[in-house]
Amino acid sequence: MLQHSNIKTALIPIRVEFETDTHRIRDCFVWNLNETLIKPETFARTFCNDLDLPLQPWLDTVANQIRAQIEEHEGVASMDLGIDGALDIGALPVNGDEITECRVILS
Repeated sequence: MLQHSNIKTALIPIRVEFETDTHRIRDCFVWNLNETLIKPETFARTFCNDLDLPLQPWLDTVANQIRAQIEEHEGVASMDLGIDGALDIGALPVNGDEITECRVILS
């Protein structure tokens, strides 16, 4: 547990949507990209139990949606933005030096 507390948090939005014979399920929450204690399948099991849904086929549906969105966000969410995304003032150019262009191109 102590090791887990030292891992950086990288929260990404997750949306779960599907329809059963009787309900339309929609839920949004955030997931820590660096989560190691809870797997999407474990979360999906609890999610289904909380909603009194049968585990088959909904456990796989929920877990697959979570995994797909984790993969989709991995590139951007895993970028190191410094401490809590704060700007590193010491790294800025001084005396009118040119600031190099910094872009992330998403395809």
